Amino acid sequence: MNLQVGTILQNGKYRIEGVVGKGLFGVTYQGIHSPSNQFVALKSLSDGLRQRNDGHQLQKQFLKEFQRLSQCRSLHLRRVLHTFQEGGVAYGVTEWIPGFSLLELVKKGGVLPEVKAIPYIKEAAIALSILHNHGLLHRDIKPENFILDSVRNVIVLVDMGFVRQFTTDVIQLDPNGLAVGYAALEQYLPPVQYTPATDIYGLAATLFYLLTGEPPMAASFRPHSPFTNPRQIQPSISPVTEQAILGGMEIESVLRPSNVMDWIERLPKEALSQLNDLGTLSTIPVAIN
Repeated sequence: MNLQVGTILQNGKYRIEGVVGKGLFGVTYQGIHSPSNQFVALKSLSDGLRQRNDGHQLQKQFLKEFQRLSQCRSLHLRRVLHTFQEGGVAYGVTEWIPGFSLLELVKKGGVLPEVKAIPYIKEAAIALSILHNHGLLHRDIKPENFILDSVRNVIVLVDMGFVRQFTTDVIQLDPNGLAVGYAALEQYLPPVQYTPATDIYGLAATLFYLLTGEPPMAASFRPHSPFTNPRQIQPSISPVTEQAILGGMEIESVLRPSNVMDWIERLPKEALSQLNDLGTLSTIPVAIN
């Protein structure tokens, strides 16, 4: 059950302002941190996950992974501020990112040129690279999970409430909850050991959307149906970019690049600025405790 507007948590520390998103794994709320009067984002697991037979274990894992996320420091990742449990529900609190998603950007302004879309994707790749380097996967990569921060003018990866270690057993979820067009084929199949290639598929599919305005065909249909390449929709896309997208969206995960930054290197060099350490550590202070 979603929390109502005005709900108070942690003895008045947080006040719920409303639901801002429902993802594959949980619900995200906008809240107010009362002592500082700053907006924050609060994430909890979905009712479906919490009510499973292993729901208690999932909540413990949820809190553990938020703690691991707190070690992933980047301008391109939401900073974890706090974790707690209340009323039998586990919550993760992160900084609030003002701005709008890449999905909203395209819906409002139309498709993006490569010179704009590819730098956004590179910043997204920096965020994913940091997660992967900490042994974590996102597994729900799609345009709405990348926010263009209106203050810092950078792309920030959000909805990380249930990333998973790719060195442990996976949690099998209802395929009906997957992001159609962005979820890799292995996410529709019986439990497998995922790799960073799963997130690379979603990132390549996100670039497909930014450049064409259309999501790709669902991976579950691709083995039996002809796939529409991005240049068939938007002929102005360069052949190099199209090949990079298709390489990142190979049906078989072993055929995709195994490293997200290796995949980025397949994109046109003129659309990429030289990599620097901008994405490795945010030095912006956070006052919330």
